[in-house]
Amino acid sequence: MSTVRFDPGNHSKGVNGMFGILLIFLDVAMVIADLINPVNGIEGISFTISFFFLIDVILRIYVEGFLVYFSSKLNILDGLIVTVTLVITMIYVFPDFTGATSIPRFVSFFRPLRIIILIRIFRLASQKRHLEKATRRMVSENKRRYQKDGFDLDLTYITGEKGYDPKYFHYRVERFFIDDHNVPALEDMLKFTANIREWMAADPQNIIAIHCKGGKGRTGTMVCIWLIDNDQFESAKLFFDAGGNVAVITLQESPVLSGDVKVVFESSAGLPKGYEDCPFYFWFNTSFVENNRLYLSREELDNPHKAKTGNVFKEDFAVELIFLDP
Repeated sequence: MSTVRFDPGNHSKGVNGMFGILLIFLDVAMVIADLINPVNGIEGISFTISFFFLIDVILRIYVEGFLVYFSSKLNILDGLIVTVTLVITMIYVFPDFTGATSIPRFVSFFRPLRIIILIRIFRLASQKRHLEKATRRMVSENKRRYQKDGFDLDLTYITGEKGYDPKYFHYRVERFFIDDHNVPALEDMLKFTANIREWMAADPQNIIAIHCKGGKGRTGTMVCIWLIDNDQFESAKLFFDAGGNVAVITLQESPVLSGDVKVVFESSAGLPKGYEDCPFYFWFNTSFVENNRLYLSREELDNPHKAKTGNVFKEDFAVELIFLDP
């Protein structure tokens, strides 16, 4: 049984981590700018940032407990860096109070040491998992998430697709709920084919339109089920190729073919046209058909066989014809 849980605490922790990294870069930038060209007012901002980090550590110790917090070596390093950085900043900001003015070089020595706060970035980066969770929640806002076995998924994108109003199709719509990357239940398959048979028998002009969100896996599976049920194919192997670059064209009510046959392929997709004012065409004689199958490579097709069409019709381009006995 799966459990759905929303934990706002991790969201706050991740946001604080990202805010802390921004403050670190801001402080380092001000230190570098101050070393190059000293400006009044920067010291106060640096002290405020350092004091913010000290409060952050104190609050973490209060929430997690002293022993628990300092049981982590990273937390010990984090607290040490924050404390040392604050002391260095105080020496730089209050030289008269700390007595640093009596040693002029003392302040200059500690200015670059304030960059030690950069080490804290690695401490915050160790909370990568919290940052990832915060980013996910910033995207999904307050929607429910699936959290189990190491997964943290937005349920908005892994559950069934959004439906539409059936009135656009005059309420002649049948829905079969199949989760993506899953197969339909046998009961749904039988109901699906029974409904199609009834619909197709009601009027010779009736057609069916099958779709899912992606248009390959679930759609292809259901199309195969209907073709097999309709005795157009014995198995799905001849038809279904969800991962391949294959276009399948099925001729309904095709006449019986015998002798010489010409097939012309027409398209409105902007494919280059050659002879016969079409992308490609071919002739064949039915006497060359073996086991109800005829395979024609690119070189055996008129127009694609020319070298100048190689940028459109690649070397592996081919046409395969599958025949059914009359």
